[in-house]
Amino acid sequence: MRLSISFAACLSVLVNASHSLSESVTDELDHLNTTDRYIVTLKPHADLSSHITFVQNFHNAFLLTRRQTPDWEGVTHQYRIESFQAYAAHLPTDVVEQLRVRSDVDHVEEDAIWTTGPVYDSTPALDSDTQAFVPMTKPIVQAKSGYGLGIISHAQISALGYNQYLYDESAGENTYAYVVGTGININHADFQGRATLGFNALVPDSKHFTDEFGHGTIVAGLIGSERFGVAKKSHLIAVKVLNRTRGKLSQILDGYQWAVNDLRKRGRTKNGAINVSIYGAPSKTFNKMLNVASAKGVTTVTCAGDEGKEVAMSPGSADTAITVSATDDYRVKAKWANWGKEHVHLFAPGSRIMSTWIGSDKATAEKSGTSLAAGYVTGIVLYFKGLPGATLDDAFATKKFLLKHALVDEATLPNGKGLFAYNGSGK
Repeated sequence: MRLSISFAACLSVLVNASHSLSESVTDELDHLNTTDRYIVTLKPHADLSSHITFVQNFHNAFLLTRRQTPDWEGVTHQYRIESFQAYAAHLPTDVVEQLRVRSDVDHVEEDAIWTTGPVYDSTPALDSDTQAFVPMTKPIVQAKSGYGLGIISHAQISALGYNQYLYDESAGENTYAYVVGTGININHADFQGRATLGFNALVPDSKHFTDEFGHGTIVAGLIGSERFGVAKKSHLIAVKVLNRTRGKLSQILDGYQWAVNDLRKRGRTKNGAINVSIYGAPSKTFNKMLNVASAKGVTTVTCAGDEGKEVAMSPGSADTAITVSATDDYRVKAKWANWGKEHVHLFAPGSRIMSTWIGSDKATAEKSGTSLAAGYVTGIVLYFKGLPGATLDDAFATKKFLLKHALVDEATLPNGKGLFAYNGSGK
């Protein structure tokens, strides 16, 4: 019996909708059938090219033995990041069973559907407890910033700091965020021309695509938009892997691979990061790909998920990911936000957050979700990387620096306290 696995982007649904999304969700699923679709990961020293040739030949020979030939596509995607090698394929079960026992195959898992779910408008461990601060060359204060920017730049919540963002003038200049999700409304005025199209995993040859759902745009806004962003001078690259609300895991891997390879090719490991605000049941393939990317210097920020449980999801359960959950304006964990001592590293604002949206170049929306918290933390990562004299050369140094400067015991959890994201302003 085939397992049905549903994955979700970390954007909670907390209010009244003007219309139902059930029909559109059903329509999308009709176009995203994952029956007989698999992801095969090879061992590090396997020959990917030779293996693919074997698979295609074996697949073709198998089809010739059948009187009827269903429309199996064979190999559809190939993935390679240094020692990590894998591919996605549409194959008969009999062919897949032969692959499982090959000596060059590490593991096989089923493809799956990732989904943002319906989205509605919002309604109303460190070794010491010494807080580390980051020197600012020229502090800037943004008044009426919204509480999210306020409480990530002030250690103590007060009437003054609650709605005021304090940051260094460098503001993530010459840094790059790859936002893997639904795309970005790159023409939004708040992006000031700093948002660009990168790659569309759904239609790889397409030169033009946009965000039809809003999820990627709202996350990108918290990373680097003029009014709502942490790193206000950063560059934002759209990597589209979801078709409005949904996309296949095989396509998400393709988009993440593109982001990793483009970031490395352009020499951005020291001044770039990838945001993946999508999550699902543990995927050995995705976690392995992320860990290999980290070993090559690539920082990846993910969200914890929105079921309100103590769980480990992918890609956040990857050992080297930076996994973020969400709090309200008092730094109390949101009821719907996932948590977990082993795989959730820190918390950030994620409830009732205003940011950029779709529909026009000035659109805004207020939403909730651990995606938004991950957006803030991605912004802080770029902010740190953009500071004068910063030497965050790889993923491990970046993660260590981020956690060192987080606020100790400031996030209130059901079973204790946790780290809360902080830009080290000293206030």
